[in-house]
Amino acid sequence: VGVQAAGSSGLARRFLLTHSTHLGCRHGGDMEPHIRSTSCMKPWMRVMLWHNNPYHFFTAWVEANISTGAPSQLDKVRGGEHPMWIVTSHSPWHCSRSGFWLTPSSVDAFFDKWLPKLVHAIRERVRGKEAADELQEEVVPKDGVSRPKSRKAVPHVPP
Repeated sequence: VGVQAAGSSGLARRFLLTHSTHLGCRHGGDMEPHIRSTSCMKPWMRVMLWHNNPYHFFTAWVEANISTGAPSQLDKVRGGEHPMWIVTSHSPWHCSRSGFWLTPSSVDAFFDKWLPKLVHAIRERVRGKEAADELQEEVVPKDGVSRPKSRKAVPHVPP
């Protein structure tokens, strides 16, 4: 069972229950990495949001991976990806980032804001504050594919 925080304060604060699988550990000798993403370099987590779960407002298959960037975002090699296959309506409101916070696009906006902060925190622990600050990069959020704000060259770290 996984727990996701939703909302920021007061009556908007919620905790949502999910079925989460960390893909970097063995389960009975099997890694069980059933991945849907075609650009996954290294799987990290899979989250199942079942339609019969009364503790979450989405029905979806969600992954968090390290990406190859292929085939369509080759400049995002070794970047974080969060592909989502969500059951939703065809409503333009439901697909807009300017809509209410319970839409699939609000999840994209959340990751555009927080993924660079998470990457910075990880780099700071692994490589130090100076290196993390030097490689810090924000995202230009938009519908479709969000792009990096600048074109920084991230040094290759061998596996």
